[in-house]
Order: sequence, then C-alpha cells, then structure tokens
Amino acid sequence: MNITLAALLLIEIAVATPRAFAGEPLDLFDTEREAVKHCGKDTVVWLNVPAARYRLKGEAGYGAGKGGGYTCRKDADHSHNKHVAGGK
Repeated sequence: MNITLAALLLIEIAVATPRAFAGEPLDLFDTEREAVKHCGKDTVVWLNVPAARYRLKGEAGYGAGKGGGYTCRKDADHSHNKHVAGGK
C-alpha cells in the first residue's frame, strides 16, 4: 500500500511541476532602462502578464498595456510566456 501511495505522490508532483513554472515570479521593471541594466546581454521584452505574451522592441504594443512590464526574454520564455509578433 505504501508503494502505491508513493507512486501516486510522484505522479502528482510530475503533473503539477510544469504548471508551477507558469506562475513563477519574474523580475518586472517599470522602465526599459532598469530592465537593460538587469538583463545584461539578454534581450529586453515587454511582457503582458495577464495574457502571458511578450513583444520585442519595435513591435506594436511594446511598452504599452496594463498589467505589464519589462523583463528579460530568457526569463519570459522560461516561465512559458509566448512571443506575439507585431508590426512596427
């Protein structure tokens, strides 16, 4: 019985783990300058947190919208946010 319980617990952990990354906190910045300083060589993106979507500099919607902020692209990708391509 204990082996079955342990196996079920491991399955529950394995299933829940990917969802935990999606809710992982990100370093969000109010200004692009702060994000550039923090991100170093990584690309800075504008992340719309509620939509889990980000835009690159030069794309429509970059730096705009409620519930967003500047962050590093690597961090945005790691947290399962998606790039939304937009025109200039």
